[in-house]
Amino acid sequence: MEMPLNDNTLQALKDFFSKVPLPKHIDLLPGTKITDVPLFLKTQLNLVEHGSLVSKRPAFDRLVRLRQLLEADHPKN
Repeated sequence: MEMPLNDNTLQALKDFFSKVPLPKHIDLLPGTKITDVPLFLKTQLNLVEHGSLVSKRPAFDRLVRLRQLLEADHPKN
């Protein structure tokens, strides 16, 4: 199920990313390697907050995917 894009979910993502250690690089999807995760995070958040309607959803989905990967690497105890 697709996560809704709204102020609450965006804030939840920001909160998550502020608390989890970020890797230097990560394979987001097959064939999509992020070589600077902090910069990626900054640009994707900027797109979601200030981008056009067309760019917001894909950027948001990439942030959700990054969160899923990081949660898998750092499960809650």
